[in-house]
Amino acid sequence: MKLQDMVLQTIEEERLIGCGDTVVTAVSGGPDSVALLHVLWELSAKLQIKLAAAHVNHGFRGAESDAEEAYVRELAERLGLPCFAYKLNMPEELAAAGGNPQELAREKRYALLFQAAREVGAAKLALGHHAGDQAETVLMRVLRGTGVSGLAGIPVKRSAGGASAGSGEALQLVRPLLRISKNELIAYCEEQGLAPRTDSSNATRKYFRNQIRLDIIPYLKQWNPQLEEALLHLAETARADNAYLDAAAMRWFTENVRQSDGCCTLNRLQFQGADLALQRRIIKLILNYLFSDHPSLDFQLIEKVKQLALQRDKSSVQLDLGGSVRFRREYDQLVFQTVSLQASIAKSFRHAILEPSETETKQEIPETGGYFVTQLLTADVATHLHGLLENEAIFDWDQLLKPLALRSREPGDRMRIYGLNGSKKVKDMLIDAKVPPSRRDRLPILVDAGNNPIWIPGVKRSDAAAVTGQTLRAWKISYFY
Repeated sequence: MKLQDMVLQTIEEERLIGCGDTVVTAVSGGPDSVALLHVLWELSAKLQIKLAAAHVNHGFRGAESDAEEAYVRELAERLGLPCFAYKLNMPEELAAAGGNPQELAREKRYALLFQAAREVGAAKLALGHHAGDQAETVLMRVLRGTGVSGLAGIPVKRSAGGASAGSGEALQLVRPLLRISKNELIAYCEEQGLAPRTDSSNATRKYFRNQIRLDIIPYLKQWNPQLEEALLHLAETARADNAYLDAAAMRWFTENVRQSDGCCTLNRLQFQGADLALQRRIIKLILNYLFSDHPSLDFQLIEKVKQLALQRDKSSVQLDLGGSVRFRREYDQLVFQTVSLQASIAKSFRHAILEPSETETKQEIPETGGYFVTQLLTADVATHLHGLLENEAIFDWDQLLKPLALRSREPGDRMRIYGLNGSKKVKDMLIDAKVPPSRRDRLPILVDAGNNPIWIPGVKRSDAAAVTGQTLRAWKISYFY
């Protein structure tokens, strides 16, 4: 099969490029990217696409780098394509700022390639990574330690985020050559008389990837001459499996994780019932939801969170995850929350109860993020005693010591419990009811004129002002959060 047909097959199977797309191709001047630009140029009429070339001269190799830039400009002109060429002085920038040369060069390169895409309103940025690059990436990740997602290697396409000028759509990075070998690309360039340039830095063993390509892969081929093909097949299989598991984890996340600004909450027993293959992915999804630039979403961190969430011998535990996010387990509730949000939660509040009426009256409690509703009931009082929910209570209005208020808990709080003799510490009642520690200071307590607790929503009510057959006016209160 001709190289053009192989590339077209990948483009169609993976839906990399659509009819009418504007595509910027990153061209270094080497055989991979030169072959990519030429193949896309040959396919442009069939695909009905507009092409442009983009080149970044990092300035690392002096005259050699300049010669590559000149070659790319000449090739683009010969093909009748616009060319965006950018020149940097990376040695000077590194001397001033320091850092990892490869990483900094990569950041600068992609920033300029995205700029070129914006200038022409391109929907796609085509990159020349090939099968050999994919095999090297998979092997590097195996040696460093990876999961299924890492075995998937370089994605054939991914969103770069943001919108390209004039399109309103996110720019996509596409790699049509990932199933094609380096030798096939070199042969294509020779057939077409393209004479691409050779990057001399590819021969140095200074970089890990070069060591993989020059030493480790040739050594391993003693046991499997088709090693690169085997690694490529592994990546293809892992990519499909990874996509399936990611979709399953996202469904679970959507159905079971309660999300709010800076906070994710889920039930421990539900999490425990999720398949082991999903549990780590669910944790990663939560952390990615809370922040996109966590310093270390590695296996050890995710495994530590999973173990704390599932262990049976502790009802309450807390772990700082870095990046200003903290994990808490509170009985059967698992909470991932930003530290800044935790710090902003008020520790003390008090809200007076407004005079009730026969229509529902709503009052906000900003400190808890909730609200309560009150209503005065004057007809068929007894019918309202049945079917009360945990967040509801009903009292004899005329027997209550007023004014009433809803406040946060205070040291020494005690309450006389309805149906029992004596009183009990509110602190002990909250523990017995397994109210998470983070909610105890935010759970409003209804108190009478003497500041005595008479109701804790979802926990207990006191024996004060019980509704009886002699009650003429009943007062109902409900709390929502």
